[in-house]
Amino acid sequence: MGFPEEKLDNVTVVKLDCATTTELSASKFKDYLMNFMYSGKKRVVLDFSDISYIDSAFIGALILSARVLRTTGSDLRIVRTGDHGHIWSLFEASQAFADFPHFRNIYDAVSSFSNN
Repeated sequence: MGFPEEKLDNVTVVKLDCATTTELSASKFKDYLMNFMYSGKKRVVLDFSDISYIDSAFIGALILSARVLRTTGSDLRIVRTGDHGHIWSLFEASQAFADFPHFRNIYDAVSSFSNN
């Protein structure tokens, strides 16, 4: 699982570029997000557009990491282009959308930070 980054308007956009996000990659992803606390990156957009499967362990890692990041002043947005039903039904069932503003494209997610 890779985590390529791109900087747009002082926002770090992270492209999740794997087909599956499971318990095996959840720990690596959580560690990656925790490194944001030490790197000074405060605004993060996670692009889930290429993800075709996600499990509850990965969502749990995302929720836990995001809550810790927020205590340091960082904030997180999600891009959910495409409609991979399984992914979004898990997000909705876990009520993860309550924790994460989500958008249909990167531009809207990045722009939402300037509306704060």
